Amino acid sequence: MANNPRWPVRYKAFYDAYYQELLAALVIGRWQRIDLVVNLLVALTTTGSTISGLAYWSSASGKAIWAVLATTASLGAIFHSTARVGSHLQQQGERRREFSHLRGKLQFILFKMTSDGDSEALQAEFEELLAKLVDLTSELEPDIAATLSLREAAQADLKAILTSLGVTTKGIVDETDQVPATAQSAPKLIETVAEVPAAQPAAPTAEVKSDEHPNFTAGSPGAD
Repeated sequence: MANNPRWPVRYKAFYDAYYQELLAALVIGRWQRIDLVVNLLVALTTTGSTISGLAYWSSASGKAIWAVLATTASLGAIFHSTARVGSHLQQQGERRREFSHLRGKLQFILFKMTSDGDSEALQAEFEELLAKLVDLTSELEPDIAATLSLREAAQADLKAILTSLGVTTKGIVDETDQVPATAQSAPKLIETVAEVPAAQPAAPTAEVKSDEHPNFTAGSPGAD
């Protein structure tokens, strides 16, 4: 498939779909950590909890530490509610499933084109998938958790995956001798499709209310 004039478009479509899938997974992980920390702080500092009843908090140092914990929990609860953490988890879960499904189909088409040879029928299938990718990408909304560092991490992960698959900007190459892949080397792509587990829906999360405590934060190659 090397030097195929159609390859750059195919490569970019595969890259973009995979990138969005990986980025969504990283964003989900970040929101889940935020959700866990905020809920834990609120639970610990709520009046009546076992922790809040410890005698240590009556000491001078204990009162100071408690004040910091209580303030942090209050601010965290406000952020949790305002940022709609549960909504972000749901949206990113759906985004990951959609792009994962699309990426798997694109990967299968690349395998077929490599093993069975290019054809207009396969090109027509690819164009349908490309149209779906354009639609999904146009519907993307910015997520405050998708920081520059997270986008760079997704790109780094994708670069390693593409290298392991032998997928380059010029075509699919055999990792042993760096020549265009043949029907014998192409199965590596389809094996990867089988190995990737289906993305699971994000677990629902309860919104934290600030009044629980009485004392009372895309991409394509070369562009993010």
